[in-house]
Amino acid sequence: MPQAWGRYFSRHPETGWKRASAEVFTHEIPVRQPLLALQQAVPEAASQLQQLALQEEARQRDAVVLDFTVEEGTVRVLEVRGLERTPQAACKIAVALVQEGLLGREQALLRIDPQDLREMLLGSVDGSGELLCQGESMVGGVATGRIVTSLDSASQWREPVILLCDQLTYAQRDALDLVSGLIVRSGPALAARHYERPCIRLQECELSEGQPVTLDAGSGRVFAGELPLLAGELSGDARTLLEWADELRGLEIRANVASLEEARQAPYFGAQGVGLCRIESLFQAPHRLPLFQQVLRQICYEKRATSPEYEQITRELSEEIAGLLEATSGPFNLRLLDAPLSQMLGYWRASGELPEGYFAGELSAWLHELNPMQGLRCGRLSLLYPKLMEIQLRAAVRARAGRELRLQVMLPGVCDAQELRLFRQCLEQVAAEEDCQLPEIGSMLEIPRACLLADQLGEVADFLSFGTGDLTEATCGISRYDSPLSFLPGYLEASVFARDPFEAIDQDGVGALMRLACERVHAKCPSVEMGTCGAQAVDPQSLEFCIQLGLKYVSVPVHHLPVARLAAAQAELRPGSPRLRLPRLRRS
Repeated sequence: MPQAWGRYFSRHPETGWKRASAEVFTHEIPVRQPLLALQQAVPEAASQLQQLALQEEARQRDAVVLDFTVEEGTVRVLEVRGLERTPQAACKIAVALVQEGLLGREQALLRIDPQDLREMLLGSVDGSGELLCQGESMVGGVATGRIVTSLDSASQWREPVILLCDQLTYAQRDALDLVSGLIVRSGPALAARHYERPCIRLQECELSEGQPVTLDAGSGRVFAGELPLLAGELSGDARTLLEWADELRGLEIRANVASLEEARQAPYFGAQGVGLCRIESLFQAPHRLPLFQQVLRQICYEKRATSPEYEQITRELSEEIAGLLEATSGPFNLRLLDAPLSQMLGYWRASGELPEGYFAGELSAWLHELNPMQGLRCGRLSLLYPKLMEIQLRAAVRARAGRELRLQVMLPGVCDAQELRLFRQCLEQVAAEEDCQLPEIGSMLEIPRACLLADQLGEVADFLSFGTGDLTEATCGISRYDSPLSFLPGYLEASVFARDPFEAIDQDGVGALMRLACERVHAKCPSVEMGTCGAQAVDPQSLEFCIQLGLKYVSVPVHHLPVARLAAAQAELRPGSPRLRLPRLRRS
Protein backbone atom coordinates (compact mmCIF):
# COMPACT_ATOMS: atom_id res chain seq x y z
CA MET A 1 0.00 0.00 0.00
CA PRO A 2 1.49 3.41 -0.96
CA GLN A 3 2.69 5.71 1.77
CA ALA A 4 1.71 8.77 -0.28
CA TRP A 5 0.50 9.78 -3.68
CA GLY A 6 -0.28 12.94 -5.64
CA ARG A 7 1.02 15.36 -8.27
CA TYR A 8 4.41 17.08 -8.38
CA PHE A 9 4.81 20.35 -10.33
CA SER A 10 8.26 21.21 -11.61
CA ARG A 11 7.30 24.92 -11.71
CA HIS A 12 4.52 26.97 -10.22
CA PRO A 13 1.41 26.72 -12.44
CA GLU A 14 0.29 30.31 -11.80
CA THR A 15 3.58 32.21 -11.68
CA GLY A 16 5.96 29.96 -13.63
CA TRP A 17 8.69 30.32 -10.99
CA LYS A 18 11.03 27.35 -10.67
CA ARG A 19 9.83 26.48 -7.21
CA ALA A 20 8.65 22.93 -6.84
CA SER A 21 5.20 22.37 -5.43
CA ALA A 22 2.92 19.39 -5.03
CA GLU A 23 -0.49 18.11 -4.06
CA VAL A 24 0.15 15.26 -1.65
CA PHE A 25 -2.23 12.74 -0.07
CA THR A 26 -1.47 10.22 2.67
CA HIS A 27 -3.46 7.57 4.54
CA GLU A 28 -3.04 9.48 7.74
CA ILE A 29 -4.33 12.73 6.20
CA PRO A 30 -6.41 11.86 3.10
CA VAL A 31 -6.83 15.50 2.03
CA ARG A 32 -4.68 17.59 -0.24
CA GLN A 33 -1.45 18.75 1.45
CA PRO A 34 1.53 20.83 0.23
CA LEU A 35 4.98 19.49 -0.68
CA LEU A 36 6.15 20.19 2.86
CA ALA A 37 4.05 17.26 4.10
CA LEU A 38 5.96 14.86 1.85
CA GLN A 39 9.32 16.40 2.80
CA GLN A 40 8.53 15.81 6.45
CA ALA A 41 7.01 12.33 6.07
CA VAL A 42 9.32 10.81 3.42
CA PRO A 43 12.21 13.24 2.76
CA GLU A 44 14.04 10.86 0.46
CA ALA A 45 10.93 10.65 -1.78
CA ALA A 46 10.76 14.42 -2.07
CA SER A 47 14.41 14.47 -3.15
CA GLN A 48 13.78 11.72 -5.72
CA LEU A 49 10.84 13.65 -7.17
CA GLN A 50 12.96 16.75 -7.55
CA GLN A 51 15.60 14.84 -9.50
CA LEU A 52 13.02 13.06 -11.64
CA ALA A 53 11.32 16.37 -12.47
CA LEU A 54 14.64 17.90 -13.54
CA GLN A 55 15.33 14.90 -15.76
CA GLU A 56 11.88 15.09 -17.35
CA GLU A 57 12.19 18.85 -17.94
CA ALA A 58 15.50 18.28 -19.70
CA ARG A 59 14.01 15.46 -21.76
CA GLN A 60 10.79 17.24 -22.73
CA ARG A 61 12.27 20.75 -22.64
CA ASP A 62 9.22 21.99 -20.83
CA ALA A 63 7.72 22.28 -17.37
CA VAL A 64 6.02 19.06 -16.31
CA VAL A 65 3.63 17.45 -13.85
CA LEU A 66 4.46 14.03 -12.36
CA ASP A 67 1.67 11.80 -11.09
CA PHE A 68 3.36 9.64 -8.45
CA THR A 69 3.06 7.18 -5.62
CA VAL A 70 5.53 6.48 -2.81
CA GLU A 71 5.99 2.92 -1.58
CA GLU A 72 8.58 2.05 1.05
CA GLY A 73 10.39 5.33 0.43
CA THR A 74 10.66 4.77 -3.34
CA VAL A 75 8.94 7.00 -5.89
CA ARG A 76 7.01 5.46 -8.73
CA VAL A 77 5.99 7.82 -11.55
CA LEU A 78 2.63 6.92 -13.03
CA GLU A 79 2.37 9.62 -15.70
CA VAL A 80 4.30 12.64 -16.97
CA ARG A 81 2.48 15.44 -18.77
CA GLY A 82 2.87 19.11 -19.61
CA LEU A 83 2.18 21.65 -16.90
CA GLU A 84 -1.07 23.58 -17.14
CA ARG A 85 -0.19 27.25 -16.82
CA THR A 86 -1.55 30.79 -16.80
CA PRO A 87 -0.48 33.28 -19.51
CA GLN A 88 1.95 34.89 -17.04
CA ALA A 89 3.43 31.51 -16.17
CA ALA A 90 3.70 30.52 -19.85
CA CYS A 91 5.85 33.59 -20.58
CA LYS A 92 7.97 33.13 -17.44
CA ILE A 93 8.65 29.47 -18.27
CA ALA A 94 9.47 30.13 -21.93
CA VAL A 95 12.06 32.80 -21.07
CA ALA A 96 13.54 30.68 -18.27
CA LEU A 97 13.95 27.65 -20.52
CA VAL A 98 15.95 29.79 -22.97
CA GLN A 99 18.14 31.11 -20.16
CA GLU A 100 18.70 27.54 -18.95
CA GLY A 101 19.75 26.40 -22.41
CA LEU A 102 16.82 24.03 -22.93
CA LEU A 103 15.21 26.07 -25.73
CA GLY A 104 16.26 28.52 -28.41
CA ARG A 105 14.51 31.86 -28.75
CA GLU A 106 12.58 30.73 -31.83
CA GLN A 107 11.31 27.64 -30.05
CA ALA A 108 10.31 29.71 -27.02
CA LEU A 109 8.28 32.11 -29.19
CA LEU A 110 6.39 29.21 -30.71
CA ARG A 111 5.41 28.02 -27.22
CA ILE A 112 3.23 31.10 -26.54
CA ASP A 113 -0.35 31.59 -27.68
CA PRO A 114 -0.54 35.23 -28.90
CA GLN A 115 -3.96 35.58 -27.27
CA ASP A 116 -2.26 35.01 -23.90
CA LEU A 117 -0.75 38.48 -24.29
CA ARG A 118 -4.17 39.95 -24.97
CA GLU A 119 -5.52 38.20 -21.87
CA MET A 120 -2.81 39.83 -19.76
CA LEU A 121 -4.01 43.25 -20.90
CA LEU A 122 -7.66 42.56 -20.09
CA GLY A 123 -7.08 42.96 -16.36
CA SER A 124 -8.09 40.77 -13.43
CA VAL A 125 -10.23 40.71 -10.31
CA ASP A 126 -8.36 41.94 -7.24
CA GLY A 127 -8.96 39.39 -4.50
CA SER A 128 -11.87 36.99 -4.19
CA GLY A 129 -15.53 37.21 -3.34
CA GLU A 130 -18.68 35.12 -3.11
CA LEU A 131 -18.96 32.98 -6.25
CA LEU A 132 -22.50 33.16 -7.62
CA CYS A 133 -22.17 31.22 -10.86
CA GLN A 134 -19.66 29.33 -12.94
CA GLY A 135 -20.23 29.50 -16.68
CA GLU A 136 -18.41 29.27 -19.98
CA SER A 137 -16.03 32.00 -21.12
CA MET A 138 -17.11 33.48 -24.46
CA VAL A 139 -15.01 36.67 -24.54
CA GLY A 140 -12.34 37.35 -21.92
CA GLY A 141 -12.03 40.36 -19.68
CA VAL A 142 -13.32 41.68 -16.36
CA ALA A 143 -16.17 44.04 -15.58
CA THR A 144 -18.34 45.19 -12.70
CA GLY A 145 -21.84 46.63 -12.73
CA ARG A 146 -25.50 46.10 -11.98
CA ILE A 147 -27.55 43.48 -13.77
CA VAL A 148 -29.93 44.83 -16.44
CA THR A 149 -32.17 42.86 -18.76
CA SER A 150 -33.06 45.38 -21.49
CA LEU A 151 -31.90 48.46 -23.35
CA ASP A 152 -34.40 50.60 -21.44
CA SER A 153 -33.06 49.58 -18.05
CA ALA A 154 -29.45 49.91 -19.28
CA SER A 155 -30.05 53.52 -20.31
CA GLN A 156 -31.59 54.43 -16.93
CA TRP A 157 -28.59 53.56 -14.78
CA ARG A 158 -25.91 56.21 -14.30
CA GLU A 159 -23.29 53.61 -13.40
CA PRO A 160 -21.77 50.56 -15.17
CA VAL A 161 -24.20 47.77 -16.04
CA ILE A 162 -24.02 44.10 -17.05
CA LEU A 163 -26.57 42.93 -19.62
CA LEU A 164 -28.29 39.60 -18.89
CA CYS A 165 -30.24 38.13 -21.83
CA ASP A 166 -31.27 34.79 -23.30
CA GLN A 167 -29.20 35.37 -26.43
CA LEU A 168 -27.78 38.27 -28.41
CA THR A 169 -30.25 39.49 -31.06
CA TYR A 170 -31.21 42.76 -32.70
CA ALA A 171 -33.10 43.66 -29.53
CA GLN A 172 -29.81 43.99 -27.64
CA ARG A 173 -27.72 45.66 -30.35
CA ASP A 174 -28.17 49.24 -29.15
CA ALA A 175 -27.53 48.15 -25.55
CA LEU A 176 -24.07 46.82 -26.44
CA ASP A 177 -22.70 50.37 -26.53
CA LEU A 178 -23.99 51.01 -23.00
CA VAL A 179 -22.90 47.92 -21.09
CA SER A 180 -19.60 46.89 -19.50
CA GLY A 181 -20.16 43.14 -19.86
CA LEU A 182 -22.59 40.46 -20.98
CA ILE A 183 -24.16 37.29 -19.62
CA VAL A 184 -26.03 35.15 -22.16
CA ARG A 185 -28.01 32.01 -21.44
CA SER A 186 -27.68 30.33 -24.85
CA GLY A 187 -26.37 30.69 -28.34
CA PRO A 188 -23.05 31.99 -29.67
CA ALA A 189 -21.74 35.42 -28.76
CA LEU A 190 -20.27 36.71 -32.03
CA ALA A 191 -21.60 40.19 -31.35
CA ALA A 192 -19.81 40.27 -27.99
CA ARG A 193 -16.52 39.56 -29.80
CA HIS A 194 -17.22 42.24 -32.39
CA TYR A 195 -17.98 44.80 -29.67
CA GLU A 196 -15.16 43.43 -27.47
CA ARG A 197 -17.31 43.07 -24.38
CA PRO A 198 -16.47 40.52 -21.63
CA CYS A 199 -19.05 37.76 -22.05
CA ILE A 200 -20.01 34.62 -20.12
CA ARG A 201 -22.54 31.96 -21.12
CA LEU A 202 -24.59 30.63 -18.20
CA GLN A 203 -27.20 27.92 -18.49
CA GLU A 204 -28.66 28.47 -15.03
CA CYS A 205 -28.09 31.25 -12.52
CA GLU A 206 -30.42 33.30 -10.36
CA LEU A 207 -29.59 36.94 -10.98
CA SER A 208 -31.99 39.82 -10.44
CA GLU A 209 -32.40 43.28 -12.00
CA GLY A 210 -30.15 45.83 -10.32
CA GLN A 211 -28.00 43.24 -8.53
CA PRO A 212 -24.31 44.29 -8.37
CA VAL A 213 -21.93 41.66 -9.76
CA THR A 214 -18.37 41.23 -10.99
CA LEU A 215 -17.50 39.24 -14.14
CA ASP A 216 -14.23 37.38 -14.56
CA ALA A 217 -15.08 36.40 -18.11
CA GLY A 218 -11.73 34.72 -18.78
CA SER A 219 -12.58 32.01 -16.22
CA GLY A 220 -16.37 32.19 -16.68
CA ARG A 221 -17.04 33.24 -13.07
CA VAL A 222 -19.64 35.65 -11.70
CA PHE A 223 -19.05 37.08 -8.21
CA ALA A 224 -21.44 38.88 -5.87
CA GLY A 225 -20.87 42.61 -5.47
CA GLU A 226 -18.55 44.99 -7.29
CA LEU A 227 -15.03 43.77 -6.53
CA PRO A 228 -11.91 45.87 -7.19
CA LEU A 229 -10.37 45.37 -10.63
CA LEU A 230 -6.69 45.43 -11.52
CA ALA A 231 -5.60 47.02 -14.77
CA GLY A 232 -3.93 44.65 -17.19
CA GLU A 233 -0.26 44.92 -18.09
CA LEU A 234 2.38 42.89 -19.85
CA SER A 235 4.85 41.09 -17.63
CA GLY A 236 8.58 41.62 -18.00
CA ASP A 237 8.89 38.15 -19.52
CA ALA A 238 6.17 38.93 -22.07
CA ARG A 239 8.08 42.06 -23.08
CA THR A 240 11.28 40.01 -23.43
CA LEU A 241 9.47 37.60 -25.76
CA LEU A 242 8.12 40.50 -27.81
CA GLU A 243 11.62 41.96 -28.16
CA TRP A 244 12.78 38.60 -29.51
CA ALA A 245 9.78 38.52 -31.85
CA ASP A 246 10.60 42.01 -33.18
CA GLU A 247 14.15 40.92 -34.00
CA LEU A 248 12.87 37.99 -36.06
CA ARG A 249 9.84 39.61 -37.70
CA GLY A 250 9.95 41.30 -41.11
CA LEU A 251 6.31 42.44 -41.32
CA GLU A 252 5.77 45.91 -39.84
CA ILE A 253 3.07 46.26 -37.19
CA ARG A 254 1.36 49.66 -37.08
CA ALA A 255 -1.54 50.95 -34.98
CA ASN A 256 -5.10 52.09 -35.64
CA VAL A 257 -5.66 55.15 -33.45
CA ALA A 258 -8.66 57.40 -32.81
CA SER A 259 -7.33 59.78 -30.14
CA LEU A 260 -4.18 61.38 -28.77
CA GLU A 261 -4.27 58.93 -25.86
CA GLU A 262 -4.15 55.97 -28.25
CA ALA A 263 -1.40 57.61 -30.30
CA ARG A 264 0.70 57.93 -27.15
CA GLN A 265 -0.02 54.32 -26.14
CA ALA A 266 0.92 52.89 -29.54
CA PRO A 267 4.73 53.23 -29.24
CA TYR A 268 4.55 51.77 -25.72
CA PHE A 269 2.99 48.63 -27.18
CA GLY A 270 5.55 48.48 -30.01
CA ALA A 271 3.79 50.15 -32.93
CA GLN A 272 6.00 51.03 -35.89
CA GLY A 273 3.78 53.91 -36.93
CA VAL A 274 0.07 54.63 -37.37
CA GLY A 275 -1.55 52.70 -40.19
CA LEU A 276 -5.01 54.22 -39.75
CA CYS A 277 -6.36 57.37 -38.14
CA ARG A 278 -9.98 58.01 -39.12
CA ILE A 279 -10.51 61.74 -39.45
CA GLU A 280 -14.20 61.37 -38.52
CA SER A 281 -13.09 60.54 -34.99
CA LEU A 282 -11.64 64.09 -34.91
CA PHE A 283 -14.58 65.76 -36.66
CA GLN A 284 -17.14 64.11 -34.39
CA ALA A 285 -15.36 64.51 -31.06
CA PRO A 286 -18.00 65.83 -28.63
CA HIS A 287 -16.33 69.24 -28.22
CA ARG A 288 -16.10 69.74 -32.00
CA LEU A 289 -19.31 68.13 -33.24
CA PRO A 290 -21.47 71.33 -33.15
CA LEU A 291 -18.86 73.16 -35.23
CA PHE A 292 -18.67 70.26 -37.71
CA GLN A 293 -22.46 70.23 -38.03
CA GLN A 294 -22.45 73.97 -38.74
CA VAL A 295 -19.67 73.64 -41.34
CA LEU A 296 -21.42 70.73 -43.06
CA ARG A 297 -24.61 72.77 -43.44
CA GLN A 298 -22.69 75.74 -44.82
CA ILE A 299 -21.02 73.48 -47.40
CA CYS A 300 -23.94 71.25 -48.44
CA TYR A 301 -26.93 73.61 -48.12
CA GLU A 302 -25.77 77.22 -47.92
CA LYS A 303 -23.03 76.62 -50.52
CA ARG A 304 -20.68 79.15 -48.94
CA ALA A 305 -17.32 79.62 -50.61
CA THR A 306 -15.75 81.01 -47.44
CA SER A 307 -16.69 81.13 -43.81
CA PRO A 308 -15.02 81.92 -40.46
CA GLU A 309 -16.12 78.47 -39.34
CA TYR A 310 -14.15 76.90 -42.20
CA GLU A 311 -10.95 78.46 -40.91
CA GLN A 312 -11.80 77.63 -37.31
CA ILE A 313 -12.37 73.92 -37.93
CA THR A 314 -9.29 73.76 -40.18
CA ARG A 315 -7.18 75.29 -37.41
CA GLU A 316 -8.59 72.98 -34.73
CA LEU A 317 -8.10 69.87 -36.87
CA SER A 318 -4.57 70.93 -37.77
CA GLU A 319 -3.64 71.40 -34.11
CA GLU A 320 -5.07 68.01 -33.17
CA ILE A 321 -3.38 66.23 -36.07
CA ALA A 322 -0.09 67.93 -35.12
CA GLY A 323 -0.43 66.46 -31.62
CA LEU A 324 -1.00 63.01 -33.09
CA LEU A 325 2.05 63.39 -35.35
CA GLU A 326 4.17 64.48 -32.39
CA ALA A 327 3.22 61.31 -30.49
CA THR A 328 3.88 58.99 -33.44
CA SER A 329 7.08 57.15 -34.20
CA GLY A 330 7.06 56.10 -37.87
CA PRO A 331 4.60 56.73 -40.72
CA PHE A 332 1.24 58.35 -39.95
CA ASN A 333 -1.74 57.46 -42.16
CA LEU A 334 -4.71 59.86 -42.05
CA ARG A 335 -7.87 58.56 -43.73
CA LEU A 336 -10.36 61.14 -45.00
CA LEU A 337 -14.07 61.10 -44.13
CA ASP A 338 -15.66 57.69 -44.69
CA ALA A 339 -18.94 57.72 -42.72
CA PRO A 340 -22.13 57.77 -44.86
CA LEU A 341 -23.63 61.28 -44.85
CA SER A 342 -27.15 59.85 -44.64
CA GLN A 343 -26.23 57.83 -41.57
CA MET A 344 -24.65 60.80 -39.80
CA LEU A 345 -27.67 63.00 -40.54
CA GLY A 346 -30.02 60.27 -39.35
CA TYR A 347 -28.23 59.96 -36.00
CA TRP A 348 -28.26 63.72 -35.51
CA ARG A 349 -31.95 63.99 -36.34
CA ALA A 350 -32.88 61.13 -34.02
CA SER A 351 -30.97 62.73 -31.15
CA GLY A 352 -33.25 65.78 -31.29
CA GLU A 353 -30.32 68.10 -30.54
CA LEU A 354 -30.60 69.99 -33.86
CA PRO A 355 -33.59 72.10 -34.96
CA GLU A 356 -35.66 70.56 -37.75
CA GLY A 357 -34.74 73.51 -39.93
CA TYR A 358 -31.16 72.23 -40.02
CA PHE A 359 -32.22 69.43 -42.36
CA ALA A 360 -33.01 71.50 -45.44
CA GLY A 361 -32.17 71.31 -49.13
CA GLU A 362 -29.64 68.63 -49.98
CA LEU A 363 -29.30 67.69 -46.32
CA SER A 364 -32.96 66.69 -46.38
CA ALA A 365 -32.53 64.77 -49.63
CA TRP A 366 -29.57 62.79 -48.35
CA LEU A 367 -31.63 61.65 -45.32
CA HIS A 368 -33.68 59.45 -47.63
CA GLU A 369 -30.94 57.32 -49.14
CA LEU A 370 -32.14 53.72 -49.23
CA ASN A 371 -28.66 52.17 -48.96
CA PRO A 372 -26.34 54.59 -47.14
CA MET A 373 -23.39 52.16 -47.04
CA GLN A 374 -23.38 52.16 -50.85
CA GLY A 375 -24.34 55.82 -51.14
CA LEU A 376 -22.77 59.21 -50.43
CA ARG A 377 -19.81 58.33 -48.26
CA CYS A 378 -16.01 57.96 -48.32
CA GLY A 379 -14.21 59.54 -51.29
CA ARG A 380 -17.49 60.34 -53.03
CA LEU A 381 -18.46 62.71 -50.22
CA SER A 382 -15.16 64.58 -50.40
CA LEU A 383 -15.16 64.75 -54.21
CA LEU A 384 -18.80 65.89 -54.45
CA TYR A 385 -18.15 68.67 -51.92
CA PRO A 386 -14.61 69.92 -52.70
CA LYS A 387 -14.65 72.41 -49.82
CA LEU A 388 -15.02 69.53 -47.39
CA MET A 389 -11.99 67.84 -48.93
CA GLU A 390 -10.04 71.08 -48.91
CA ILE A 391 -10.62 71.57 -45.17
CA GLN A 392 -9.31 68.07 -44.43
CA LEU A 393 -6.26 68.37 -46.69
CA ARG A 394 -5.34 71.87 -45.55
CA ALA A 395 -5.47 70.73 -41.91
CA ALA A 396 -3.22 67.77 -42.73
CA VAL A 397 -0.50 69.65 -44.59
CA ARG A 398 -0.43 72.45 -42.01
CA ALA A 399 -0.02 69.92 -39.22
CA ARG A 400 2.95 68.37 -40.97
CA ALA A 401 4.71 71.70 -41.72
CA GLY A 402 8.25 71.77 -40.34
CA ARG A 403 8.25 68.09 -39.38
CA GLU A 404 10.43 65.40 -40.93
CA LEU A 405 8.07 62.43 -40.97
CA ARG A 406 6.04 60.31 -43.36
CA LEU A 407 2.51 61.72 -43.53
CA GLN A 408 0.21 59.55 -45.60
CA VAL A 409 -3.25 60.79 -46.65
CA MET A 410 -5.67 58.09 -47.76
CA LEU A 411 -8.94 58.28 -49.69
CA PRO A 412 -11.49 55.59 -48.69
CA GLY A 413 -14.01 53.84 -50.91
CA VAL A 414 -12.12 54.34 -54.18
CA CYS A 415 -13.21 52.19 -57.13
CA ASP A 416 -11.49 53.92 -60.07
CA ALA A 417 -8.13 55.56 -60.73
CA GLN A 418 -9.81 58.78 -61.89
CA GLU A 419 -11.12 59.34 -58.35
CA LEU A 420 -7.56 59.14 -57.11
CA ARG A 421 -6.30 61.52 -59.83
CA LEU A 422 -8.85 64.15 -58.76
CA PHE A 423 -7.80 63.62 -55.17
CA ARG A 424 -4.12 64.04 -56.05
CA GLN A 425 -4.84 67.23 -58.01
CA CYS A 426 -6.67 68.74 -55.04
CA LEU A 427 -3.92 67.76 -52.60
CA GLU A 428 -1.19 69.13 -54.89
CA GLN A 429 -3.05 72.44 -55.16
CA VAL A 430 -3.51 72.74 -51.37
CA ALA A 431 0.13 71.83 -50.67
CA ALA A 432 1.29 74.46 -53.17
CA GLU A 433 -0.94 77.14 -51.62
CA GLU A 434 0.33 76.30 -48.15
CA ASP A 435 3.92 76.06 -49.43
CA CYS A 436 4.20 72.64 -47.77
CA GLN A 437 5.70 69.35 -48.86
CA LEU A 438 3.26 66.99 -50.57
CA PRO A 439 2.25 64.05 -48.33
CA GLU A 440 2.17 60.51 -49.65
CA ILE A 441 -1.14 59.82 -51.40
CA GLY A 442 -2.94 56.51 -51.09
CA SER A 443 -6.17 54.61 -51.46
CA MET A 444 -8.10 52.04 -49.53
CA LEU A 445 -8.72 48.75 -51.32
CA GLU A 446 -12.12 47.90 -49.87
CA ILE A 447 -14.31 47.52 -52.97
CA PRO A 448 -13.91 44.49 -55.28
CA ARG A 449 -13.53 46.74 -58.34
CA ALA A 450 -10.63 48.52 -56.66
CA CYS A 451 -8.86 45.18 -56.16
CA LEU A 452 -9.45 44.22 -59.79
CA LEU A 453 -8.01 47.57 -60.94
CA ALA A 454 -5.36 47.85 -58.23
CA ASP A 455 -2.51 48.18 -60.74
CA GLN A 456 -4.24 51.22 -62.25
CA LEU A 457 -4.63 52.74 -58.79
CA GLY A 458 -0.98 51.95 -58.14
CA GLU A 459 0.04 54.17 -61.08
CA VAL A 460 -1.47 57.16 -59.22
CA ALA A 461 -0.90 56.22 -55.56
CA ASP A 462 2.17 56.05 -53.35
CA PHE A 463 0.59 53.36 -51.17
CA LEU A 464 -2.48 51.10 -51.03
CA SER A 465 -4.14 49.65 -47.95
CA PHE A 466 -6.69 46.84 -47.81
CA GLY A 467 -9.76 47.59 -45.70
CA THR A 468 -10.70 43.97 -45.10
CA GLY A 469 -13.86 44.77 -43.13
CA ASP A 470 -15.61 46.66 -45.93
CA LEU A 471 -14.03 44.37 -48.53
CA THR A 472 -15.55 41.34 -46.77
CA GLU A 473 -18.95 43.01 -46.66
CA ALA A 474 -18.82 43.90 -50.36
CA THR A 475 -17.45 40.52 -51.48
CA CYS A 476 -19.63 38.25 -49.34
CA GLY A 477 -22.68 40.52 -49.36
CA ILE A 478 -23.06 40.45 -45.57
CA SER A 479 -23.01 43.11 -42.87
CA ARG A 480 -20.49 42.97 -40.05
CA TYR A 481 -22.99 44.78 -37.83
CA ASP A 482 -26.16 42.77 -38.56
CA SER A 483 -24.98 39.26 -39.42
CA PRO A 484 -23.55 38.34 -35.98
CA LEU A 485 -27.01 39.00 -34.54
CA SER A 486 -28.94 37.15 -37.24
CA PHE A 487 -27.82 34.45 -39.66
CA LEU A 488 -24.03 34.25 -39.25
CA PRO A 489 -24.10 31.98 -36.15
CA GLY A 490 -26.28 29.52 -38.10
CA TYR A 491 -23.98 29.71 -41.12
CA LEU A 492 -20.99 28.87 -38.93
CA GLU A 493 -22.85 25.96 -37.34
CA ALA A 494 -23.81 24.66 -40.78
CA SER A 495 -20.19 25.07 -41.96
CA VAL A 496 -21.13 27.51 -44.72
CA PHE A 497 -18.20 29.51 -43.34
CA ALA A 498 -15.37 27.68 -41.64
CA ARG A 499 -14.72 30.78 -39.51
CA ASP A 500 -16.33 34.13 -38.89
CA PRO A 501 -15.20 36.12 -41.99
CA PHE A 502 -14.95 39.28 -39.88
CA GLU A 503 -12.60 37.57 -37.45
CA ALA A 504 -10.31 35.92 -40.02
CA ILE A 505 -9.74 36.78 -43.68
CA ASP A 506 -11.85 34.63 -46.01
CA GLN A 507 -8.85 33.47 -48.02
CA ASP A 508 -10.88 31.69 -50.71
CA GLY A 509 -13.06 34.68 -51.57
CA VAL A 510 -11.80 37.97 -50.13
CA GLY A 511 -8.27 36.56 -50.15
CA ALA A 512 -8.48 35.79 -53.87
CA LEU A 513 -9.16 39.48 -54.58
CA MET A 514 -6.32 40.52 -52.30
CA ARG A 515 -3.93 38.09 -53.98
CA LEU A 516 -4.89 39.32 -57.45
CA ALA A 517 -4.42 42.95 -56.40
CA CYS A 518 -1.00 42.27 -54.89
CA GLU A 519 0.22 40.32 -57.90
CA ARG A 520 -0.78 43.08 -60.30
CA VAL A 521 0.61 45.93 -58.21
CA HIS A 522 3.89 44.15 -57.43
CA ALA A 523 4.36 43.39 -61.13
CA LYS A 524 3.45 46.84 -62.48
CA CYS A 525 4.22 49.25 -59.60
CA PRO A 526 6.80 47.54 -57.34
CA SER A 527 7.59 50.74 -55.43
CA VAL A 528 4.00 51.14 -54.18
CA GLU A 529 3.74 50.20 -50.50
CA MET A 530 0.91 47.77 -49.68
CA GLY A 531 -0.60 46.98 -46.29
CA THR A 532 -3.86 46.41 -44.47
CA CYS A 533 -5.65 48.12 -41.63
CA GLY A 534 -8.53 45.64 -41.25
CA ALA A 535 -9.55 44.10 -37.94
CA GLN A 536 -8.86 40.55 -39.20
CA ALA A 537 -5.11 41.25 -39.22
CA VAL A 538 -4.96 40.23 -35.54
CA ASP A 539 -5.79 36.62 -36.45
CA PRO A 540 -2.62 34.47 -36.75
CA GLN A 541 -3.75 32.67 -39.92
CA SER A 542 -4.67 35.99 -41.51
CA LEU A 543 -1.29 37.44 -40.55
CA GLU A 544 0.43 34.51 -42.21
CA PHE A 545 -1.66 35.14 -45.32
CA CYS A 546 -0.65 38.82 -45.33
CA ILE A 547 3.00 37.78 -45.18
CA GLN A 548 2.48 35.41 -48.11
CA LEU A 549 0.98 38.29 -50.10
CA GLY A 550 4.12 40.34 -49.55
CA LEU A 551 2.41 43.15 -47.60
CA LYS A 552 4.72 45.71 -46.03
CA TYR A 553 2.64 46.19 -42.87
CA VAL A 554 -0.55 45.41 -41.01
CA SER A 555 -2.26 47.94 -38.76
CA VAL A 556 -4.31 46.82 -35.76
CA PRO A 557 -6.06 48.38 -32.72
CA VAL A 558 -3.61 49.55 -30.05
CA HIS A 559 -4.55 46.91 -27.48
CA HIS A 560 -3.97 44.16 -30.08
CA LEU A 561 -0.43 45.27 -30.96
CA PRO A 562 1.34 42.69 -28.73
CA VAL A 563 -0.80 39.90 -30.20
CA ALA A 564 0.04 40.92 -33.77
CA ARG A 565 3.76 41.36 -33.03
CA LEU A 566 4.06 37.81 -31.66
CA ALA A 567 1.71 36.15 -34.15
CA ALA A 568 3.54 37.72 -37.11
CA ALA A 569 6.89 36.44 -35.83
CA GLN A 570 5.40 32.96 -35.37
CA ALA A 571 4.00 33.02 -38.90
CA GLU A 572 7.42 33.85 -40.31
CA LEU A 573 9.15 31.26 -38.13
CA ARG A 574 6.85 28.42 -39.03
CA PRO A 575 4.70 29.29 -42.04
CA GLY A 576 1.86 26.89 -42.67
CA SER A 577 2.33 25.01 -39.41
CA PRO A 578 0.01 25.08 -36.41
CA ARG A 579 1.38 26.51 -33.18
CA LEU A 580 2.29 24.17 -30.37
CA ARG A 581 -0.63 24.20 -27.94
CA LEU A 582 0.47 24.05 -24.33
CA PRO A 583 -1.97 23.07 -21.58
CA ARG A 584 -3.70 26.08 -20.08
CA LEU A 585 -4.49 26.52 -16.40
CA ARG A 586 -8.12 27.40 -15.81
CA ARG A 587 -8.85 28.78 -12.37
CA SER A 588 -11.69 26.99 -10.69
